[in-house]
Amino acid sequence: MKKIKIFTGLSLLTFALAFSSCLKDQEDLFEESATKRLTTYLSDVQSTLIGAEYGWKLSYFPDREQSYGGYNYTLRFSTDNVTAQWELSDESSESVTSTYKLCNEDGPCILFDTYNDFLHYFATPSGDSGPGGYEAYDGDFMFIVMGIEDDGKTIRLKGARSGNEMYLYKLEEPASSYLDKLANVEDTMIFRKFNYSKVLPVQHIVLPDTAFDYIDTVTVKINVTDYRVFDFSYSKMEVVENRFEAVEYEAMASGIYDLDGIHFYQPVEIMGDTFEGFNPVCNADSTYSVFGSDVVWNFIRLTPYEELIDGEWYLSYKNLSPSLQADWTIAKNEFNNTFNSLSIDNCIMSANEFDVVFSGYLTRYSMEITKIADNEVALEITGIDPEDVNAEFIEGYCSHYRLLTNPGNGTYKMKALNKRQSEMLLVNQKDPSIYYIISRKQVNAF
Repeated sequence: MKKIKIFTGLSLLTFALAFSSCLKDQEDLFEESATKRLTTYLSDVQSTLIGAEYGWKLSYFPDREQSYGGYNYTLRFSTDNVTAQWELSDESSESVTSTYKLCNEDGPCILFDTYNDFLHYFATPSGDSGPGGYEAYDGDFMFIVMGIEDDGKTIRLKGARSGNEMYLYKLEEPASSYLDKLANVEDTMIFRKFNYSKVLPVQHIVLPDTAFDYIDTVTVKINVTDYRVFDFSYSKMEVVENRFEAVEYEAMASGIYDLDGIHFYQPVEIMGDTFEGFNPVCNADSTYSVFGSDVVWNFIRLTPYEELIDGEWYLSYKNLSPSLQADWTIAKNEFNNTFNSLSIDNCIMSANEFDVVFSGYLTRYSMEITKIADNEVALEITGIDPEDVNAEFIEGYCSHYRLLTNPGNGTYKMKALNKRQSEMLLVNQKDPSIYYIISRKQVNAF
């Protein structure tokens, strides 16, 4: 079976002004004029930034492949400082203030030059491997200013590292109010799997020994990760090297939330239909509409069990029952006493693994999930992954490691705590005092 990936692309606008950081060392009058033009332009940019009563919304896409989706920040500028809020905060009013400057690096730039927990989140490396590791999330903290729209309400940017096209939009209301409304829109996005079918025009198939007409009905599957990255997959019958066979196709659309739904970084075309975004409000006939096309999608609701085995879940101290908190405290204290600086950063559960991240080093344990009913499972941490040397190291130096990896093996009833099913309560059926909450949102273990 042949497999094809669909790649889409938008060319970024070419910046028409060229400046050199060493102009100040040159005596040529034309170059001095260019320096003055740059200085004037940067002054205009700053005046525009500061002049917004409620600040700006930054539509931010980390990673040059946009593989994590887009995220919204709100920014309020003064002469030297910027105050940032963002959609991933627990409280919409939470903010972090740091400094910024306007400079000339491959053109006029906005540089967030001191560390900001929010603005540098996607650009800060860690000791982990994979996403968020030593290359961070390929995020930007310096942006080339590509232009200001005539009405002064939109500023076009390009990430200096990723090359992604991003935008600053002038806010028309206080930042916290906008973020609260945005959270309400995000809460309507409760499903992560969709599909739709399309009947293709009749094909006249000619093979070496036969010819016939064929009408293909293709079902397109859409899987949504992190509620903002849409993966499309489908197969259709085609002639390949004188054989009539199924050919698989894949495509990806990276989305960002706004008050009217999710907008894709760039449109994606599937069999002649162009999708520009997604409306997360359910239609009367239980379908969903998309921007840019009349095609509607059917949702696929997962059972709690199907949710549990689909992707990663995070476990944290605050979401444990008191009895489990006591066990984890013992383990945490022994780790700290044994290793002094060792910290327990994350505990991650997936279908067949239970991972604990100690001071940036992942330690992996085998886990079995046995389905009893759609809302009931048996969980068992079965031991250390034999190929995981980190786990062997932890076991050798800490007798309480099992308290971290065994939050009550046994049979659990599951209950979704929100419409998204992004938080799940698991209650031990033998001892209801043993329970914990797992979450799709990454949290620190302690």
